[in-house]
Amino acid sequence: MYYIIIHKSQAIKVLAVDLIKGKAVVEFKDGHTYSYSNVNRLAILNLMLHSVEMSLGRWVNTNCVHNKRAELFAYTY
Repeated sequence: MYYIIIHKSQAIKVLAVDLIKGKAVVEFKDGHTYSYSNVNRLAILNLMLHSVEMSLGRWVNTNCVHNKRAELFAYTY
């Protein structure tokens, strides 16, 4: 089940994460959507507990985009 995070971000419209499956879906304000698998579950849990205090863009860059473990498996525009 996805946990939806929506709060003020310069670039990200919606971030949805699935702790059990280790997945993240990122919808940017420009309409592009990226789906990642094999995302670190501890990072997802930390985001779920502290998302109000975190930069969503930094979290996505660190745990999805620039993470060797995470895999991009879908992209829409």
